[in-house]
Amino acid sequence: MKKCNDFITNSSSTCFVLNRKKPDRTYFSPKEFREIMEPMINLFSDICVDLEIQGECLSFDEIFGDIYMYNWELSPLLCSNFGYETEENSGKTLVMSADMNSVNSCIAEMLEIIFEAERFHLG
Repeated sequence: MKKCNDFITNSSSTCFVLNRKKPDRTYFSPKEFREIMEPMINLFSDICVDLEIQGECLSFDEIFGDIYMYNWELSPLLCSNFGYETEENSGKTLVMSADMNSVNSCIAEMLEIIFEAERFHLG
């Protein structure tokens, strides 16, 4: 199934740090992120098709790249410094965009609202 990508996108590749905790005070896992967002991407696609919105259509895997739990102890091995590599983010799920401009503004706002996601531009 293809998904709709609207006209306005991020200006670069992006990393989202999921800051919202669940009721049990733990952070959302990569699996839980996918279980929540994939149906929302499908719904967004259906709305785009119903409203005949023009634009490129992307699947969940074409929008999001690596999704993993961040580990501060392994941070020095990453050899990057984009701002999300902090001890405070250890144990939180990081969601990378699949490509430059693959996360449109609507989906980015969903992440910021649902998961209290913080956005880091990677260049």
